[in-house]
Amino acid sequence: MLYFIIRVLANALALAIAFTLLPGIEISPFRTEPLAVTYLTLGLVVGIVLAFVRPIIIILTARLMVRSMGLYIFVINMVLFAVGILAAPNVIRFRPPEAFWFVLGSLITALAIILTEAILGLGSPASTTDVRSRFYWRWLGRLPTGQRNRFVENLRVYFILKTIISYTEDIAIGFTPLARFRMFMQRMIYGERDMVTSETLPAKVRILLQDLGPTFVKLGQVVSSRSSELPEAWQVELAKLQSNVPPFPYDEARRILTDELSQPPDKLFATFEPAPLAAASTAQVHRATLHDGTPAVVKVQRPDIDVTVKADLNVMRDLADVLQRQQEWARELDAKGMVNEFADGVLLELNYDNESLNARQLAFNMREMPCIHVPRMYPELSSSKVLTQEFVTGVKITAVEKLDAAGVDRTALAREFLRAMLKQVLFDGFFHADPHPGNIWVDPKTSQVIFLDMGMMGNMTKDQRLALAELIWALHDRDGQSLAKTVIQLSTPFKEVDEARFIGEVERLMKRYLMFSDEQMNLSEPLQAMLNSMRRAGLRLDPSLTLALKALFQAEETVRTLDPCLPLVTVAFEELKHLFQSQLDSDSIVSTIKTEALRTAKEVVRRIPTLAGATVKWLDQYERGRFSVHVDTSDIAKEVDKVDATLTRNVTLLVLAMLLAGLLIGSAIASTLQNELGGIAFFLFLGGAILTTALVLSIVWKTWRSQTSSSNER
Repeated sequence: MLYFIIRVLANALALAIAFTLLPGIEISPFRTEPLAVTYLTLGLVVGIVLAFVRPIIIILTARLMVRSMGLYIFVINMVLFAVGILAAPNVIRFRPPEAFWFVLGSLITALAIILTEAILGLGSPASTTDVRSRFYWRWLGRLPTGQRNRFVENLRVYFILKTIISYTEDIAIGFTPLARFRMFMQRMIYGERDMVTSETLPAKVRILLQDLGPTFVKLGQVVSSRSSELPEAWQVELAKLQSNVPPFPYDEARRILTDELSQPPDKLFATFEPAPLAAASTAQVHRATLHDGTPAVVKVQRPDIDVTVKADLNVMRDLADVLQRQQEWARELDAKGMVNEFADGVLLELNYDNESLNARQLAFNMREMPCIHVPRMYPELSSSKVLTQEFVTGVKITAVEKLDAAGVDRTALAREFLRAMLKQVLFDGFFHADPHPGNIWVDPKTSQVIFLDMGMMGNMTKDQRLALAELIWALHDRDGQSLAKTVIQLSTPFKEVDEARFIGEVERLMKRYLMFSDEQMNLSEPLQAMLNSMRRAGLRLDPSLTLALKALFQAEETVRTLDPCLPLVTVAFEELKHLFQSQLDSDSIVSTIKTEALRTAKEVVRRIPTLAGATVKWLDQYERGRFSVHVDTSDIAKEVDKVDATLTRNVTLLVLAMLLAGLLIGSAIASTLQNELGGIAFFLFLGGAILTTALVLSIVWKTWRSQTSSSNER
């Protein structure tokens, strides 16, 4: 009741201030009542309209709010102001020009209401966010609305707008002398409920992201992973988004487990702890024990977040599309591509089947590195919203005090972690795309690096991996020209590019870093400077390469934390060479040759029927003394005699070629056998390959001689 009374008084005060400041607007009292009663009555009407009518309008027209980037709210205020005037034609009157005073009055009134509500602490956000799922999201998500649920998206726009406005008011008033009065009013209206007014600005922003939901928490996590340029207070608060997220009730977790796995937790597991072990932006983790006694953890997705997350991502896409069409800076940054990349990653993380497959593939790729561990997955106890995996213990890789207390060699740990990331990015082409400290642990007992949360992984082609290796090589050599040319080959221009100017700018950047010693040189600064130069030049890297660079940047920050004196570029270059050597031993070379030979043989076998048919047709035409060559040229008759003259010789070569092809096929297939015959067949294959090469060179030589002699005759 107190809240309602204060809101009516705030609206009445705002109207009084607005109408007093505007000489073109006159207000008359109702009948014989005092003017204060008239303002209170108007304040009551405004309160009802703002509480019920405006939210409905925003929900129904939220797409216009996105397209106008929030300016549409002023149109809504003008419409509501017009409705209020029509409802009380004898109370509010305008002097000429009426349209001018009407527009100005609606704007001033809206600003006055916002200001008075902000000062009085109305609609203040709480510092403890209630992230429990509202039941209606589940039902709204089931509406048959096609690929996009527009109603849910509009509802999310309303909640996002309302939440951002409330926090913006709190932050803005916090910088003024009215902050203490606002805090007093909040205590009077809301009682002892904790308020964000007493929090610092970084803390308010962190709580705002939590209040907006999992999508925005994830966005904050992305920022926190690259927060080295932010003040320390911001780094501390944003880092809390990695793990400091309130949990949801066990009843919800039990319902999701039962729906997804068809049985309750007490049937699926020998033990299951109701209290969550940890909570994150999209899920929370519970301790459990399998029926064979194996300790495990069960990650349960937050209830119904797929509905809100998809809606948030679609709203972000629409806003990015508007920005890219209207703003030059958005086109240069590729705002639409950045949002799409972020959205694709979030959607992949929501599917735990995908994470389970990713973890198994990463474990396979890291099998030859004993210092790296990837938790085992249990697909039979997992689904798209539930993930059961091996229980592991450890600390964050950046918890240097705990690592030192356990006697872990941080320099060796940094090298092993960097080597693992380089192998994933440059050799496997399948890498952890979000290696922030919350996803990378260390077992203090074994010094093993543990990779967690494989929901977001990157993929790169062989050409992209080689190009990225060349970038690191050029960076080590301070070769700006090679660096620039490689980047140009890998980039897509979004405007006309002056390549010479870009190459010159990159060379100047490299000269700037020549002054640094190996200990001072790092990966991220020159590469980030290069990315900025690319944007100015009109070049854009492939999203896969951009994701790989971001992963390496995150890894670099971790390595810097473990050992600030480690020469990163030198170490990366050394590890790169070491990995090349380990990948290019004799066994791997022979294995690669066998694989390529077998692949070639299979392709030849696949094409033999076609080649045989073509050869028979060719010989039939030769026996008939003519060839059916459908070429629209008058000179074809002159070449028939030459074909007849050389065909007899080439038929012999053709037969020999077919025999050699059979030798290649048979020996290639036999070389895959794991016995002595396989080794003999492999050498026969090499001999056949040499003979084939000689035959091809002979044909090419004779063909060239024939063409040369024909030219001389002419």
